[in-house]
Amino acid sequence: MPTLLLFAALLFGHVGLAAAQDSDAARTADALMAEGRYVDAVPHAEAALAEAEADNGRTHPDVASAANRLAHLRQRAGDYDGAEALYKRALVVVNRTSGWQSAEAASIQANLATLYRLMGRLDQAESLYRQALEIAVAVHGVAHEEVATIINNLAVLYRLDGAYRQAEQAYLKAAQILTRLRPADHPDIAVALNNLGSFYFDTGRFEQAERFHRRSLTIKEAAYGDDHPSIATGLVNLAAVFQAQARFDDAEALLLRALDMREARFGETHPQVAATHDALGVHYFARGWFEDAIEPLQRAIAGREAVFGDDSLEAARSLVNLAAVHLRLDDHAAAEEVQMRALAAQRKAYGADHVIVGTALNNLAEIRRETGDIDSAEALHGQVLAIRRASLAEDHPDIAHSWLKLALVAEDRGDVATALGHIREATAIHRDRATRPPTSAASPVEEHGEAREIFARHLDLIEQRLAAQPPDSDALLAEAFEVVQLAAANRTAATVARMAARFGAGDGALAALVRKRQDMVERWNALDKRLLKAMARAREERDEQAEADLRTDLAVTGRAVRQLDRELAESFPDYAELVSMRPLDLDDAAGFLADDEALLVYLIDAETSFLLVLRKKRTALHRLGLGAEDIAELVADLRGGLDATGVSDLDSLPAFDLALAYEIFVEILAPAMPDLAGVEHLLVQAAGALDSLPFGLLVQDEPQDSEYRAADWLIRDYALSVLPSVGSLQALRQLAPAATGKRALIAFGDPLLDGPPGPTRGAESATLFQQGSGAVEAIRRLPRLPDTADELRALSSAVGAGPEALHLGAGATETAVRAAPLAEARIIAFATHGLVAGEFAGLAEPSLVLTPPEQASAEDDGLLTASEVTELRLDADWVILSACNTAAADGTPGADGLSGLAKAFFYAGGRALLVSHWSVFSDAARALTTGTFRALQAEPGLRRSGALRAAMLEMLDDAEMPHWAHPIFWSPFVVVGES
Repeated sequence: MPTLLLFAALLFGHVGLAAAQDSDAARTADALMAEGRYVDAVPHAEAALAEAEADNGRTHPDVASAANRLAHLRQRAGDYDGAEALYKRALVVVNRTSGWQSAEAASIQANLATLYRLMGRLDQAESLYRQALEIAVAVHGVAHEEVATIINNLAVLYRLDGAYRQAEQAYLKAAQILTRLRPADHPDIAVALNNLGSFYFDTGRFEQAERFHRRSLTIKEAAYGDDHPSIATGLVNLAAVFQAQARFDDAEALLLRALDMREARFGETHPQVAATHDALGVHYFARGWFEDAIEPLQRAIAGREAVFGDDSLEAARSLVNLAAVHLRLDDHAAAEEVQMRALAAQRKAYGADHVIVGTALNNLAEIRRETGDIDSAEALHGQVLAIRRASLAEDHPDIAHSWLKLALVAEDRGDVATALGHIREATAIHRDRATRPPTSAASPVEEHGEAREIFARHLDLIEQRLAAQPPDSDALLAEAFEVVQLAAANRTAATVARMAARFGAGDGALAALVRKRQDMVERWNALDKRLLKAMARAREERDEQAEADLRTDLAVTGRAVRQLDRELAESFPDYAELVSMRPLDLDDAAGFLADDEALLVYLIDAETSFLLVLRKKRTALHRLGLGAEDIAELVADLRGGLDATGVSDLDSLPAFDLALAYEIFVEILAPAMPDLAGVEHLLVQAAGALDSLPFGLLVQDEPQDSEYRAADWLIRDYALSVLPSVGSLQALRQLAPAATGKRALIAFGDPLLDGPPGPTRGAESATLFQQGSGAVEAIRRLPRLPDTADELRALSSAVGAGPEALHLGAGATETAVRAAPLAEARIIAFATHGLVAGEFAGLAEPSLVLTPPEQASAEDDGLLTASEVTELRLDADWVILSACNTAAADGTPGADGLSGLAKAFFYAGGRALLVSHWSVFSDAARALTTGTFRALQAEPGLRRSGALRAAMLEMLDDAEMPHWAHPIFWSPFVVVGES
């Protein structure tokens, strides 16, 4: 991936000159310019210049002012040659009338310097900026807006030249001056914030970049409205930050809006339109949509070459990106031809050691490596690393990228030891970035999309070293354990860590403070999503007041989070460390395991995958033969035999492919079987498509026939639990104490619904939401589930709870859930329909169905959504979700399998969950949940997963219900978070 070059760094507006008396044409030009209508303003500015010459002669100060105005407009319109001639003409006039050391001369020199910067004539730009700054300080003193303008634009030049320390100092100095001179909501402050955001993006500090770009956009939209060109620039810059954080949908929405704005304002050939096409091409590249990236990049190149010339720096930026696309499409000849064109232009503009030249060299190295020229590739990647280390912060992701490339080249040579040394450098950078405590509400768990590739290659090299049985095998396995944890970081795991820290705080006031902080962050994220969605709408669809209200709420919430962070730092200094997602040490993790337990941790990569097995006194790493797409295809095929859609009787049950269940076992688990001697309990941290696969239904021996009961199911030998992360071991077994509630159970089920009783919970419910009626009426038409009442009564009896624990029928409402003393119950249970995000139009998140009200309200619409679950206050050892698809993802692209209801209930305060992977047959759900608690009652020391296993085996072997041997009945549930 090429370093993003799409930032058209937003400069302060041109420095104007005072005219004795502006004409109507000049005032019209200035008004249009203020609106960003630069092309429309040009004819009026030309008329103003002609009037000034006719009234005063060619050497009058008003002529200089008019020429300066027209030059700026031509520059904004993309006519750089015309702008240069006009700036020079204005400078000649000013030197004659006011002197070369006048404020007017400094202003025009600064404007001309900016033009040269845009044209790639950096040496000339720096010389003029320095002259202008010296004059401006002499005339105005340091604390003046024009001085701040020149310092800021000089900072942009430093940034482009790779002088990042100088750039940061200059940006901060300009901002410091401006904050003394301007109110906080002035557009000049917005420009300073934008440029700081761009700087922090370039240096890999994405959180800071996002924060500054958001503040800048807020100010500019308030000042200019929502369709000004500077808004589009801000959207493009913010989109780049989202892209670096793998928030692709958010990024694309902002880019498309920016493109619409710029095309409507400037037409097809303007440089800003070309820059947006370039940004879209880079975005499609980042998403792996290489064919889609070609057209916008070609349009960007054509537009830039038309304005700037074939060998221009602007065109080179898009050429670099197009070369990267050709490389990914294996068109090496086209890639090198395009890359060499770009490299020539960039070396001419920047010199040989600039960080942007480094990006071009990196792409050229990859082309050479792909064509087998390893010597050239290694030399070029080494050169790129040297350039980046001299220019960038030590923890910049681009430096990690260079170490990765050098590792791959060394591996190509067969030098595994050197490759491992290189990849350790790359991993160290991403480890430090991923595990630092969050500093804002917007901190992502996985900040940079390339990190997973680095972690996968790191495991690959460790596995190659281990194959030779080196003397440092134990150290290598400990290293592998750390790496696989980094690769498996996810938001559900972060939620468990925060839940455990909250309960681990012990003191009631302190635990409440931690929960309050979590709630504020959840609110911030919800507001943020709503604002981003609003910002991406077309102009005619936008609600300015609603957006303003969202920004206000977001700002207030952000301040509240920062205040709570200060309080936590004083009251609970270890909190940040507990929630930092730092990998567990191998020996510490082994200490959390019993002798009869094994932890299975997966890393699923595009080409190959790995399984690490941890026992109390043993560790092993296995390479798996399948990549992510292969595993996803196998799991999807297997789950086809578990789909209850259309099932009306036993004869219509889908056939389950036992041979495929055995094949998947062979691929993903069989290599580890020698490590599992004496194991009775498997704790699994899955990844990728394996998130949606209950391991108990894998078959250990090749099936001889199609008899389900005779199959050698994995569940026959092992109890199984799912972990959101390795760190959950510590969070749940050490930090989170057992619940102490005085109530054994609070349960909700058998909602009052009008549909005829059906065999499944949630199956085919989507059809009910496509008939044009309101949501409450649609919910009411779902099938009644009378078995759930019997299920919960049996559960209540098993745990010794009274009838007051049950909320059934008319009592199973959202209002009842909120009113119940949930924090006092050790077990919380729901037995009802479960709905998946997107299952019907308007359902944006997974939900549990409750008794619908007569009239829907914000407090009660018959659906308990995942976000509403996070508002609950639990202190429960176990949450039972006896409904379908409660282990499903939250509906966002790329989300992990436990990110929906499971994550929400962890957030609310559940230590362990019983959740399902597909539409559950009601009688089977009842048998599984009640059987689980009967097993616990019969053997109090039994693990939850062991009790669930006992219930599954009871169903499998039930002679009176032979159809229950089909895994669609006995295997949907899993225990998540065994403590």
